[in-house]
Amino acid sequence: MMDDLFKPPDRIPVDSLGVPLEPPTRAVSDEPPESPSDGEQDSDSDADKRATAELPPSERRGRARERVAKRRATRGAIPNPNPFAPTRATGELDAALSDAVRVSDEHPAASMLPPRPNAPPSRFALPASGKPASARRVSARRRLDSPLARLAAIRLPFSRTILIGVGSVLFVVAVVFALGLVRNRPTQSADNALWVGDEWTAAAPDATQLTAWVENLRAHQVGTVFAWVSQLTPERAWFGEANFEATAAFVSAFKAAYPDARLYGWIFVPVDGVSLQLDDAARMQIADMARRVIDEMDFDGVLLHVDPVVNADEGYLSLLRVVRTAIGDAPLAVAVPPDWTPLGANVPQPPLIAPGTMWDSTYKQRVVLLVDELVVQTYNTGFSNPTEYSAWIAHQVGSFTNAIAALEVDVDVYIGVPTYDADPPRYNPAVENIASAVQGLRDGMGAAGESARFLRGAAVYANWTTEADEWDDFRREWLER
Repeated sequence: MMDDLFKPPDRIPVDSLGVPLEPPTRAVSDEPPESPSDGEQDSDSDADKRATAELPPSERRGRARERVAKRRATRGAIPNPNPFAPTRATGELDAALSDAVRVSDEHPAASMLPPRPNAPPSRFALPASGKPASARRVSARRRLDSPLARLAAIRLPFSRTILIGVGSVLFVVAVVFALGLVRNRPTQSADNALWVGDEWTAAAPDATQLTAWVENLRAHQVGTVFAWVSQLTPERAWFGEANFEATAAFVSAFKAAYPDARLYGWIFVPVDGVSLQLDDAARMQIADMARRVIDEMDFDGVLLHVDPVVNADEGYLSLLRVVRTAIGDAPLAVAVPPDWTPLGANVPQPPLIAPGTMWDSTYKQRVVLLVDELVVQTYNTGFSNPTEYSAWIAHQVGSFTNAIAALEVDVDVYIGVPTYDADPPRYNPAVENIASAVQGLRDGMGAAGESARFLRGAAVYANWTTEADEWDDFRREWLER
């Protein structure tokens, strides 16, 4: 009765270190396992069994080891998949381990091979070495009983916790530092934009020409393209509607060639206050076209260009609301007038514009709350001196970025950079050009301080007027300085 009470359960015998003496797994082989013969099953005599039963448990475990050794001697050594089981000499352990891990890649039972404790399965096989196996490792028993092994068994939970904590703090500091570098990156390294006309959107593009054009955009860090779609005519019709299929073909080809770019459909609405006004019917018509730009032509966003828009124009705000509803979450950019002749500002005044022609800060902010990007049209000033033009550009940078910063909203600003031919008296390319505009951008960024983070880049106007030497100027003045 008492013997039954203290009888050890049926389980795999282990030694004093808790290492299995006969692991439950077996080496994986391409051959089915062989059943032992009757003679092998009865190799132990009945007398041995009775003698073993009368021994105490500790001595019975020793007899069990002897029986295992006897069976292996009669039918050959069985590979032991546990490299830490201290049942063999060093050379036998190496040979058994090599057999255990020699598994074919296509064998369906390869995943059954047990991993080494505290290591991923890929580390179960020992690394190759030019030395004999016995020189690479000491025996498992010697390894487990060595003073170094006993020293390694000492656990230092507090030290590990402290190391993990210190490592976590250092990682967070590194991430914050990296994000600071990204956020404070000079604006000239950020995304720039380009106005593109129907030279690309009125017909399906040639693949070779498109590839070369995209390479030029990448080389000059142009990541946003405002591509022409249509203009609302005084007859309330959309100009060039017959080309819309070609426009959609351009969108598809461009996205395939430059998938990282953002492509906006440019809608132009010239409001004259007589034949074309922003009444309810016009607003609904414009909103429907914006929806078509997204849903039918597959543009990424809409650039809405309404001209002119005077300060505090409620009809324009109503238009932005219905367009925003029509396009949903698609980005909405708007082309906006500059502070033509700002009052109370120490800045040169364009000679051809009436004083006080500008949007006040409140109206700027009301527009900002309805859109995702502002594209400021900073050209056609009539200045005769490039220094005056640069100072005027610098004012625009601060005026628009400060208005956004006061709201703390995620809206970006592009400042226009002109490259077109002379149009006197409003435009003189010797005054308004890439060099003078970029100088104004840099001066404005410095004066705007923290608000300058809302300046996304320069918007070159326009693709069809920018020559190779002007692209060289853009690279030299804006990208490389």
